[in-house]
Amino acid sequence: MRTLLGLILRHQGRIEESLNNFQAALCLNPMNINNLKQVGRSLYLLGKHKTALEAFDEAEQLNSEDREIWHNKGDLLTNRILSHHSSFIHLLTL
Repeated sequence: MRTLLGLILRHQGRIEESLNNFQAALCLNPMNINNLKQVGRSLYLLGKHKTALEAFDEAEQLNSEDREIWHNKGDLLTNRILSHHSSFIHLLTL
């Protein structure tokens, strides 16, 4: 129930509330990889990239062959690199 509510809240843009629900669901079942991935995704959307990466790393330890984990980690790291890269390019053009 908490996971479904978390998904609905996140879809409505209520990311912090969705994170709280995913974390509550994870407390009830700490080995649920799907809840862990949702925690990571919400953290990522909140801009808490380091903590999101830690959640994805923890999920990867539970299932290293889960493609969604690799996708989320790749998305997070690519966006961080591009963000830093565009800032660097901007500084060079000043």
